[in-house]
Amino acid sequence: MKFSVKLTLLFFSVLLAIYSVAILVSYSMVRKTLEENAAASLRKSAFHVFIDIDQLFYERMLDMEMLSASLSGVYNGAVIGKIFRDFRSIYPAYKSLDYFDSDDIKVASTTGKYIGERFRFSKRFSPLEGDSRFIMGADILDYGDKEALYFVKYVRDVDGEKQGFLIARMMLGVLHELISARFLEGDKALGAKVDLANKDGLVIFSNYDESLVLDKTAPAWNLVNAQIRKGKRHGSGINDNYLYVFYAEPGYEDFKGNDWVMILRQPMSAVIKPVNEMLKKTVMIFAFTAILGLLAIYLFALSVSIPIEQLSKAANAVSKGEYNVNLRSASNDEVGKLVNSFAKMAGDLKSYKEYIDSYSSNLSRKIFERTQELSEVNKKLQKELEEHRRAQEELGRAKEDLETKVMVRTSELSRSNELLLYWTKELERNNKELDVLRQMVEILQSCMSFNDAYPVIAQFAHRLYPQLAGVLYLYNPSKTFLEAVVSWGGRKPSSNIMINDDCCALKFAKHYFATDEAKGLRCKHMGDEKGAYLCVPLGSENDIIGVVNFSALKENSFDVWGSEESRSSSILRFSERLGVSLSRLKLMEKLQEYSIKDSLTGLFNRRFMEQSLELEIQRAKRNKASLGILMFDLDHFKEYNDTLGHEAGDNILRKVGDFVLKKIRGSDVACRYGGDEFIIILPEASRDASLRFAEFVASDIKNMDFKIGESPGKLIGISAGVAVFPKHGDTAHELLVAADKALYSAKRAGRGRVVVAKKGSA
Repeated sequence: MKFSVKLTLLFFSVLLAIYSVAILVSYSMVRKTLEENAAASLRKSAFHVFIDIDQLFYERMLDMEMLSASLSGVYNGAVIGKIFRDFRSIYPAYKSLDYFDSDDIKVASTTGKYIGERFRFSKRFSPLEGDSRFIMGADILDYGDKEALYFVKYVRDVDGEKQGFLIARMMLGVLHELISARFLEGDKALGAKVDLANKDGLVIFSNYDESLVLDKTAPAWNLVNAQIRKGKRHGSGINDNYLYVFYAEPGYEDFKGNDWVMILRQPMSAVIKPVNEMLKKTVMIFAFTAILGLLAIYLFALSVSIPIEQLSKAANAVSKGEYNVNLRSASNDEVGKLVNSFAKMAGDLKSYKEYIDSYSSNLSRKIFERTQELSEVNKKLQKELEEHRRAQEELGRAKEDLETKVMVRTSELSRSNELLLYWTKELERNNKELDVLRQMVEILQSCMSFNDAYPVIAQFAHRLYPQLAGVLYLYNPSKTFLEAVVSWGGRKPSSNIMINDDCCALKFAKHYFATDEAKGLRCKHMGDEKGAYLCVPLGSENDIIGVVNFSALKENSFDVWGSEESRSSSILRFSERLGVSLSRLKLMEKLQEYSIKDSLTGLFNRRFMEQSLELEIQRAKRNKASLGILMFDLDHFKEYNDTLGHEAGDNILRKVGDFVLKKIRGSDVACRYGGDEFIIILPEASRDASLRFAEFVASDIKNMDFKIGESPGKLIGISAGVAVFPKHGDTAHELLVAADKALYSAKRAGRGRVVVAKKGSA
């Protein structure tokens, strides 16, 4: 194929590619613009239609609120029926009105059907139990098989309680007329298909297929629903050669809408029709211009190819060594300049060839002479290299000796450095451990009870020894057994109770460590558990209060200390401080108990009673509850005390205290008020409940046998006064005064009885 033809095809292909790309880009941009304009127009139409629809629903919501207000407090079906008829005379758009009572029984209806029957679909209106003012939807009427809109609203009585609910229905045709009157007829002529769907995609209105209404899901619903779930209120896309646009219901005033969606679909053929017509015209213009361009390109190719053919023949001659070429061009363009330059280059090449031939002959002679000189130099160099090799071997042997000495010294320094690093890390670890122990002791000192201390102990034990699990055992008050009070590191004790013989540390009175491979003596409280463990007694040698057990979570957990001495000293420091803190806490609990308890009766003292009464009154006020106070003393106790002696009197008081502790509830507070006077606080007890409890106490104490030594027992009665908050007083002082006056009345009436305070006696 001639060069001119190739050049013509090349330029024509480039021109064709540029033109095609321009057409495709223009087509895509115009098509996208048409799609966006069509989508924007459909969204605008959908928005205006929704405003009309939600305004209609807002007016119906106001109708329902007005009608429900007129039904408030009305229960008679005939009266409700008359209200319905008067309402429909004003608002004839409603197809039916029904009223149901709070038991879902239909009481009145404009249809006259199902009166007295229970409503069959009440679960559908469960959203009314929330904050909805009213709910609405679309369904098939239970008469006439016609589509309808329904509106549901609670009716409440004058006290705001649920009285019943009201259901109103309008034919769905009202909605169809509203939509059609707005814009749908015009869009239908342009090929737009319009569907109005509820939040589940069920079609409520369709301008092209009435069989979809309340029976089928709207076309393209899956695509629309996916965008709505992402939070979009409107959008568009292409599906099945249709441009679809959706718009979610915006609401109107206080009406928030039903989450309905309007979907409009228009055939893509109608949307892109203008750009297709433009494309046809563009192709025709291109065909005409392509013919003209092809002719111009061919003429241009001929003007270029002729000089290039001459240049090609001259280049072939030069490649064969023929430098005498006759090549000239009269043209002054780039091709002509190229031909003249090539002719000059051929002449220069001839001159260069003659020069190179002469230079090559001289160079060969000089190379031979230089080779002879280099041979002599090489012999001398070989001799010097042999001497250098022998010196290098001697130097190598000296170097090896020196490296051996350096290696030995380096090894010694490395071991010293490792030892220094080990002790440095040990010191840092001990300092950190002591700081954590100090924090633990400070927090334990602020704890007021053992229950407050247990989580602190578990937290710091796990913080100090994360590779170990642990359990803390403490003696019971009588020191007959130990109980597991707290554990950490995921460890659960095999038994919550153990005795002294179950633990080797308690038997030997010192810490006891068992390794993973220990085949000998192991603590019984470890059960079937394997692996290493360590038990440490807590407290002093003469006063052990418990034992702490550490066990390995996995193999070699105890090896992190590096030595048994480091391990033992670390855990013993922890155990020593823990034992001191627990001993201090035990002493504090005893001191606290002595400060609020009466040592003779075991009941709370007067100061604790006064504090508790204040708290219970505040709780009763907050919860709007009652509170009972029982105040009683022992009849003729002074005579018994003087006759039988103080020891006998103390025995009577002690037995009365034991009796009261057994009879009261866990929430009651029993106190020794002073001498032979007692007070019992009864939270949430009414007047009658407080009186019954007081009579029960008086009856049981009267039948108690207070035997003193070998002498026959004495029967002792009580006199009691009862006061109740808030009837007999709003403060602790007023209640105590009222109860004291009631007690005084019981004594004045002859003793051995219970008297309830009179209102205002305080």
